Amino acid sequence: MVAGESKVRFRNSFRLLMNNFKSTYVVLLFRLIVLLITGTLAAVIITSNVQLLLESDEAATFASALEKVVETFFNSGSYAEFDEMFRVAVDSLVTSIGGILAFLNSHLAEVVFSCIGLVLLYLVNGFLNGLVMFAFGNTLHDKMSQYTETPFFVAFLRNVGTASLYQVVYVPLSFVYDVLVLAVCYLLFFRVFAFLSIFFVLFFSVTFIVVMQAIKLSVISDWMPAIIADGKKLGAAMKESFHMGKKKFAGNFSNYLVAIYFLLVVNVVSAAATFFSALFITLPASYIFLTCMQFTGYYASSGRKYFLSYTHIFDPNSPDGGVYIRITDQSAAPDESDVPDNGAAPEAEKEGQTGEEGNALPDGAPSDPSENA
Repeated sequence: MVAGESKVRFRNSFRLLMNNFKSTYVVLLFRLIVLLITGTLAAVIITSNVQLLLESDEAATFASALEKVVETFFNSGSYAEFDEMFRVAVDSLVTSIGGILAFLNSHLAEVVFSCIGLVLLYLVNGFLNGLVMFAFGNTLHDKMSQYTETPFFVAFLRNVGTASLYQVVYVPLSFVYDVLVLAVCYLLFFRVFAFLSIFFVLFFSVTFIVVMQAIKLSVISDWMPAIIADGKKLGAAMKESFHMGKKKFAGNFSNYLVAIYFLLVVNVVSAAATFFSALFITLPASYIFLTCMQFTGYYASSGRKYFLSYTHIFDPNSPDGGVYIRITDQSAAPDESDVPDNGAAPEAEKEGQTGEEGNALPDGAPSDPSENA
């Protein structure tokens, strides 16, 4: 995938995010409800089964060591001083973790049941949050293919069965993958290459995690869109997504790598500048943007035209990587009979990357977007 196509995909995904921004608040509300439920249950598990640990001397030592690690970032002077202080603090933290592990070994039954409970809650949390993103994917597909305003709750109920089946498979696979990535990262950069400067340890750790997440998102990019846009079965959609060509994978990887870094910077800077309050907007918007990336990629790879707004359609089939079709006459906007369910849009006034005009769209469609809802 050439750089121009990647740029267009980013731009179109961002435009779809802006045109569907109200969904951010729906996703936020749903995630807060899920977090409240799972967080409460997690607190019950921790309080009932890990109370002994929290009150132990080992836990106090660990908390003190962790506090010193955090203080190192604010109290050190030069880089050499920071490196030395951070290494000492990390060594103390590792030692305290050893004490905690010894304590947990003496209370193995309670620890095992608590860990199982917390893992199950994490999976349930991912499952429920996945349902709302699947519903958003349906509303996005309706908007891109027909410019139809599907109520979020209707999309949620209409596809809850398919969404549940998808999440039952995806969430555990994603969890195992993420755990393996973290384990390899720890062993590789905090054990094998622990002799490196802490700056390089953190640098390579973050880079490794971001790259592995980009690989995961690249591989699953077409999975959900294939189910929603083409009605494919779970296994068939998964096979299609996992067996994409090398060129498509390379393009997806490049896009998602940049997207992850971009979203990481946006969320970190927003959190730092607003004492974390902006995360109420930036986090759900990040999930929506990544979903838009999935659908713009799937539509482009299958050669489908799609709506960016009521008056703008994108056609990826042109030799230069895609042209925009502008509907200059509001009374000539396409209706559902003009735009097939696969997302193909009618001919309209075309503008290339420089915005040059072409032929006009035929007349005969409703003038109000709500008539398509």
